[in-house]
Order: sequence, then structure tokens, then C-alpha cells
Amino acid sequence: MKPDLKQKAIKLRTEGLSLLEISKSLNIAKSTASLWVRNVELDFDAKFLLKIKGKKGLEKGRLVMAKLREKRRTETNLFADNLVKDYKFSNESLLLAIALIYYCEGAKDEMSGISFTNSDPGLLSYFVEGCKKIFNLDDSGWRASMHLHSYHNEVDELKFWSKTLRIPASQFHKTFHKKNKGLYSKAGYRGCVRVRYYKSEYSKKLLAVAKSLFKKGL
Repeated sequence: MKPDLKQKAIKLRTEGLSLLEISKSLNIAKSTASLWVRNVELDFDAKFLLKIKGKKGLEKGRLVMAKLREKRRTETNLFADNLVKDYKFSNESLLLAIALIYYCEGAKDEMSGISFTNSDPGLLSYFVEGCKKIFNLDDSGWRASMHLHSYHNEVDELKFWSKTLRIPASQFHKTFHKKNKGLYSKAGYRGCVRVRYYKSEYSKKLLAVAKSLFKKGL
């Protein structure tokens, strides 16, 4: 150990330099710097300076992690886009996909017809359009109902869901208003919607296909 280096490290620490700054300045390991200055008493100014640097370091770390997460998100989205962009569903493969979606989120009472509830506009729209295509269903047979919070505008949400699902507003039942539990408005949340098609032959087929998939295994 070089005594002069240790004394320099102590002096730099009293001036409010971080361990990383000391190690870089003296070309020593950060662990060595920590060992040398661990008993150094700091005055108010030095402590305040280190606190500021610590906050800046945390903020810098957050920015780095945010950039890394965005990079990974971009790579993941690109992978997904490349995977599906040229894929064409046959009626059979679409039936498999819709059946799995229904088994996860739909009603398990196969005698009541199709009954599917969700808050995701993309998933609901995909499910409804998939059912229309698979079973050749017309729009007039669908019924829907909204489940909204007190902060929702019922007229606006009805317009949104009717357009998104391509189900006429006249085919929406009375809206269910959830009791106010003091919740704040969630950005982008449009409430839940239940869509129904009152023919049990379709719900039976969707559930049977999903169960057969599970039985077959991978």
C-alpha cells in the first residue's frame, strides 16, 4: 500500500468525491478506496455533495435501465411482427386459436351459448371477428353489455365499443355500473364488455376443441 495514495484518497473523500470518482482519480480499485476511506468523518458540505451525486447516480441508472427496457421491447415487437406478418390462418387453425381464447376467458356453461367477457378491445374484437369468420355468424345475432365505473361516460363508451366490435348500439343491453370504491380513473381503461351469441352449438364446439387439444397434449 502506498501511504501517499491513501492520504490522497482520504483528502478526496473529505472533499465530497464518491468511491468511484476516487478509484478513477487514483487508478485504484473501488474496493480499495472504500477500505481506505471507510472511517473518514465528513462535514455537512461533503455529505450533502455525496447525497446529490447519489441521487444523480440513481437517476442516471434509471435512464439507462429505461433505455435498455425500450430496446428489449422494440426487439420483442420486431420479433412478433416478423413472426405473424406473413402468416395466414386457415379456418382450422383459426378455430384452434379462438377455442383456446374462449376456454381461457369465456363462460364454461356450454348450454348458454357464447359468452365472453374482457376489457381488452383488441382481444374482444379478435374473438368476435374470429367467431364470425369460423361459424359464418351475422352481426344481428350478437348482444353485448358494458360494465363501467362511475368515471366512465356511458355514451362515449357505447360509441367506442359498438364501433370496435362492429355490434350495433341497439344490440347492447342495459349497462352495469360498478359501485364506486374510490378508484381513480385508469388511463386507457374503457370498462369491461360481455359479448354473447345465443346458440349453444357454437360454445359447445369451442369448448370441445379446446379440451381435445389439452387431451392430445404437445
